[in-house]
Amino acid sequence: MKNRNVFGIVSIFACSCGTSYAQESLQKYDVAGIERILRADGYSAVERLEDNLLLLRLNGSGYGIFVDDDGDLQGYYGLSGGNESLETINKWNATKRFSSAYLDDDGDPILKADLDATNGLTEDQIEAFVRLFIQSAGAFRDHLAAN
Repeated sequence: MKNRNVFGIVSIFACSCGTSYAQESLQKYDVAGIERILRADGYSAVERLEDNLLLLRLNGSGYGIFVDDDGDLQGYYGLSGGNESLETINKWNATKRFSSAYLDDDGDPILKADLDATNGLTEDQIEAFVRLFIQSAGAFRDHLAAN
């Protein structure tokens, strides 16, 4: 009797999990697809700079969204003219998740984040990634200003 109950619970769980994935299919997107998704999500200032790069402008800041050939996404946010220390950058990396920072060859602070598309992505995942990256960039600016 216990085995049937466990099987029934597992069956219900498996069916309910399958339903959520069926609502939106996983796929890999090219630059045009990502641009369409961003515009549909309300971002009106989206510009294609290169074959694999979109520039998203919001509230006076620019955010790069790279689309790799394999569908992976990378968010890129850079500031110039600062005099940031490696200690400040390392503190960010030690205390934050979902993004990482470094100093480029000119000593400017850069924030980046990656979204793996190995198994495909949904539009909701892409929208959430961009929102989280923009929030992270704001927190990064605050972190640099405070240190």
